[in-house]
Amino acid sequence: MPKVTNSAIWAVSLRKSVGKLSKGWTVEDARGNVRLVIRIPEQPKQSVVLPFSWNELQADDAYIRIRNIYSLVAKDGYSLKQAAQIASGAAPKTIGQLDWAGAINDFKIFKTTTGRSIAETTWNKEYFLSKEEIEKRAANIKGNMRTRTVFPVLNNALQLLEKGYVTTPEDLIDESVRGWTAGSRSRQQAVRNLAAFLSYCVKRKKFPVQWDTTFLTLKDHIGVIPKSQKKKSQKADAVEDYILLELIDHVESIDKRWAFALKLMSVLGLRPVELLHLEVRKHEGEKEWFCTYEKKAGNGSTRAGELFPIKLKNKKGISQEWNLMQTFEKGEILPDLSTYKYGVADGLKNFLERRGATKKDGTKGALSKQAKKWFELKERVFKEEKKNLTLYSFRHSYSLRCHQRGIDPASVALAMRHDLKTHCSFYPWAEKKAVKDIFREKAA
Repeated sequence: MPKVTNSAIWAVSLRKSVGKLSKGWTVEDARGNVRLVIRIPEQPKQSVVLPFSWNELQADDAYIRIRNIYSLVAKDGYSLKQAAQIASGAAPKTIGQLDWAGAINDFKIFKTTTGRSIAETTWNKEYFLSKEEIEKRAANIKGNMRTRTVFPVLNNALQLLEKGYVTTPEDLIDESVRGWTAGSRSRQQAVRNLAAFLSYCVKRKKFPVQWDTTFLTLKDHIGVIPKSQKKKSQKADAVEDYILLELIDHVESIDKRWAFALKLMSVLGLRPVELLHLEVRKHEGEKEWFCTYEKKAGNGSTRAGELFPIKLKNKKGISQEWNLMQTFEKGEILPDLSTYKYGVADGLKNFLERRGATKKDGTKGALSKQAKKWFELKERVFKEEKKNLTLYSFRHSYSLRCHQRGIDPASVALAMRHDLKTHCSFYPWAEKKAVKDIFREKAA
């Protein structure tokens, strides 16, 4: 029997016919069987062995099968392997038959354990809440805690997919994010997280390519906030020490625990959550503040490290001597911050914006004493300085205080436990000061 080679006339003709179907499509000998191969630049190679012998007698039948496979891939969005199964007589999986719940579970493992992983708390907040987690949280909601009205985006998506309400990624994204305001940061985040999940399903789980979001314009799904609905920016601004001191003094007359928390945040430049991760350590015979918190995020992590206190000054320029380390070591009681299921920041916000119980007629209860002062200061700062006083103003004001004292941006970035690029991006006065210092030095 003569040896069959890839240069045989029928083989050359088969490859030429397959190549005409689409760029990158070809066939080759796979130990006596026909292997269909797709090679597209910057994409993983795809291949599948077909039930046809690599010979002239079955070449025509092989081509007919390949043509059917091509139609399923190009028109219906199936992967190569899925299309080959369907073309062989296997029934295609409907949207509802795809294991979306299993894919979400695998996506969670991928997001929380590989590469630039995210924390499980971030997963629960921004991606998906399991049934068990929903039940646990519902059982622990306090009377003064707000209930969740918008679930993470994958919860919405899973419900839509399992009920077969959507058939395209475009419709799935639009329907899943209806609970978020068009153009808002939260909607942007939800759209991107869902798009990332769908891309994962196609690339890792080999779901039909019809679910690929690579070529979608996500801006169309995020939308734009109409000018008539735009709210004042809530981005935190740094404020002068006397503003923070006015608030702290007022809070101290109401609840010393929360006043102590505000003092620590101000002097150490803490994020609210870092109140749970404070320690006093000894290094080379000296006591120092240390934060054990490491913030995991998609763009990297915030490292644990030593803290460097910077005292606040009143309007007369007098530093406030609070002896925070001594008070902390004596066991000064902080609020029970670990009980707040939506985080320390939410607990602090609840305290500062606390109202009385809602009345039977639906009207809101009266503001607490601290809430009156908080909103008064917010309004004053915005009116006089066009600045937003928020929970993160305590941390931002720490940065401003450092630069006002002549500390270089790199050192301040180290103290705040993020890189210099991030520091200059979030705190523009840092970069401006560095430039001014350089020119002063060179001009002298």
